[in-house]
Amino acid sequence: MLRFENHPVTIAHINVRPEFHGEDEVTVLDLKLTTDLANTALDRASHTLREAIFEAEEGGDLLGAGEHLPHVKNPELGTLHWKGEYSATVRLITGPKEKDVIEIEGATLDKIAIEPKEGGSCAFTFRVRIEPDEKLAASLMMLLRHEVRASISTEEDETE
Repeated sequence: MLRFENHPVTIAHINVRPEFHGEDEVTVLDLKLTTDLANTALDRASHTLREAIFEAEEGGDLLGAGEHLPHVKNPELGTLHWKGEYSATVRLITGPKEKDVIEIEGATLDKIAIEPKEGGSCAFTFRVRIEPDEKLAASLMMLLRHEVRASISTEEDETE
């Protein structure tokens, strides 16, 4: 569904909660991430989604007909919600050194909200659910409300 490389994201909220796997209690961390992406990111979800939400300039534009769709057709729709759960690998880049990279495999990406924006972009808000160890949890807590660079890929990306 979502895939991007070295793109700015904001860690808007962190929720720590217990989750039961059978009789075992596991600590789970929910990261609420926000980012803006070009509306072409919608093509990964469905090849018809972008055209359903956006439209081209009347009479075409300088970039040519059909491909560039900058105008929101129905802004009254507001924020759209995409159902689905995806296994993901998340890479957070917090600084210039190798030790400043946080690699999270086996995360779950879900609760995707899409806010179409005039001009051809979308604001994405989504949850990344992980089962961290103490060190990872502490590192992530220090990033709350900060913008970092991130890369996200899902299992469906790897099969394409």
